[in-house]
Parts: sequence; C-alpha cells; structure tokens
Amino acid sequence: MQLSDRKKLILGAIVNLYIATGEPVGSKLLADALGLNLSSATLRNEMSDLAEHGYLDQPHTSAGRVPTQLGYRTYVDALMKHHELTSEERGKIDKLMTIRGADLESLLTSASELLADVTGCVAVSAVHQGDGQRVRRIELAPASRRTVLIVILTSSGIVKSRICRAGDDIDPEMTAFFTNLLNDKIGGRALTELTQDVKDEIISELYEYKYAMSPVLDAVIEELGGLAQSEVIIGGETNLIGHAELPGDKALELIRFLETKADLAHLMDDVREGIRVRIGTEIGSDTMKDSSVIATPYRLDGAPAGAIGIIGPTRMDYSRLMSNMNYFSAVLSKLISDTFSD
Repeated sequence: MQLSDRKKLILGAIVNLYIATGEPVGSKLLADALGLNLSSATLRNEMSDLAEHGYLDQPHTSAGRVPTQLGYRTYVDALMKHHELTSEERGKIDKLMTIRGADLESLLTSASELLADVTGCVAVSAVHQGDGQRVRRIELAPASRRTVLIVILTSSGIVKSRICRAGDDIDPEMTAFFTNLLNDKIGGRALTELTQDVKDEIISELYEYKYAMSPVLDAVIEELGGLAQSEVIIGGETNLIGHAELPGDKALELIRFLETKADLAHLMDDVREGIRVRIGTEIGSDTMKDSSVIATPYRLDGAPAGAIGIIGPTRMDYSRLMSNMNYFSAVLSKLISDTFSD
C-alpha cells in the first residue's frame, strides 16, 4: 500500500504519541496532537484503513490504536524526525572519554555499562573477529619450573592471557626462542589463516624443544581459535524489568536468552556499516519478537572493529536513541583509536 501524505502524517503522529504515553491512541487525542481541521470520523476512517493494511493494531474493541511492527518499520525508515542531541545528552556520553582500560574487553565492559545507563536499555558490545582480526603479538614467560604464561594481543586490542603447563622443565632461553618463533610464524596473520599447516610448520622448527613446548603451542592455538569467535559483552540487563511491553516473565526469559550470547554474536557481527535497526521478528528470534535492536559499528583507525548496540521493547524512542547511538559510536571510536592505535 502506498501511503498518502495524510496517512503518513497520521501514522507518524500515532507512533510518536504511543512512544510518549504507552497508551493506545484514540481519534480525539490524535486530533489534538495533529491540530488539523479533520473530524474524528475522518481520522477513524484513516486509522481503520491503516489497521487493515497492517500498520496499526487495535488491542481492544473500544480502545485506540497502537503501531504494529510494520508501523514502526515505516516510521523508522521514512517518518520520524531527526533528534538533535542536547548538550546534556552529549555530556553524558562524553564521560566515555574518561574510561581507561588495559585491554579492549575491560574498556568495552565499562562502555556498555555507561551506554545502558544513558539509554535505559540493555547495552551489547561485540568485537568483530574473522577475516579482519589479526595476531599483533604473542608473549611467553616462565611462570614456574614447568608452567608458562601466555599473553596474546590482537589487532583490535583484545588481550588474552593463560597459564599453561609445559611438557618438561623450561627456562627463559626456551621461552624466548619459542616467543620469537611464534611471532615469526603467526604475528601479523589473520586468525582465519592459522591452519593445521601453520601449526605443523611451527612444530617442525621446535627441534629439541618439541616435547616441552608442544603443549604450550596447543594452548596458544586453542586461545587463537576462541578469538576467531566474536566477543560479546552485555550491560544493564535489569533495565528490561519494568517495561509494560515486557512483563516479568517475558523480561526474565529475554535476560536468560541474552546470557547465551551466541545469537547476539551473530547479530552484532553483521553490523559493519551505518546504523542498523531491527524490529520484532526481523531479529530472527522468537524470544525477541517484542524487542528492538539498534546497533552501529565502532572503528579502530577508521576500520570497523566491532559493534555497539542496545536492546529494548519495540516501543522505544527510536529517534532519540538512534542519535545517542551515532554519537556514542563516534566517541567510542575515538577512545579506542587513541588507546590501541599502533
């Protein structure tokens, strides 16, 4: 259905009113909001037509109308007005620049908590892995007579550490040799390039250290394999509780779903350019059919490094939240580039 200008005006007003009040919108309230010389009968006819074509729903026989998923989608894509951030809103987000973190995960954890507080939604951040993620540096150090501390730094600033037991006694000379060998064979490579052939090549050059260092190599490869999956950090889950659209059971079910993280990792990994809004069933999860996700990439030295997003009920202030997300992404990108650039 091609919406007339009048229908667009009416649909936009209904979505705005419902977002603001949480109550179904009737013709009288709509007439007052529009301020146009349109009778209640005309408005009811237009609302009925919008409902017939799937843009509005009528929860009860005598109640007003509420937006459907199609109504929200049309609103976000074509009807809503741009929200200009106030100095107060910018100031809340600018606090992000005071965050400090020794690694990207701790920085994103703090950033997610701030985003959840600013938006009143659940905040989700993810580090893009896969093709663009590279090994920047691997460091090994003896932790005891037969244990080694492994530290891995990736191109996106992720730091992983692990204590591993060696196959035999070790000394600083052995770990220094193995560190140089690993960085020569793996340093600078994409995580997707770390094949069995690369591992076999490293083993062949361990020589007399093969027995002692093979378990350490296995641990390094295992950690790198884990880094090939997107890291997901969540903050502000309790913000879901109390929304009328997400009564207790639904909110708790959604919180439990978010804790699994696997579906979220896939959802966020798809966000590479621009701001993305997924509404209801567009998310691809029955558990999240009453929710919306707004996500946008953040960058390291201009290249997409991950994504930051928010999750809330479908009745959310899309215009304000999208403006918040765009500004938050820009500030976060600057912070990450200032912290982790070569």
